[in-house]
Amino acid sequence: MTEDISEGLVAVNKSITIDGQYNGITHVLTSTSNDRGIVISATGVSIQNLIVEDAGTFGIQVAPGANNVVFS
Repeated sequence: MTEDISEGLVAVNKSITIDGQYNGITHVLTSTSNDRGIVISATGVSIQNLIVEDAGTFGIQVAPGANNVVFS
């Protein structure tokens, strides 16, 4: 990510690395969702250097069956 963003529910349904750090700055995902900020349903997802705030219930939810999910 190259900047802070405001977004509803972010659905991650493919293997991907999401890195919230750019030029030494850790960025913020401000959720406008009343429920979850990010829901991960894929295998092989990595989320690093990211702050998730203001989600209604969960910041990040990993769905059943999503394996090899890494947070750092």
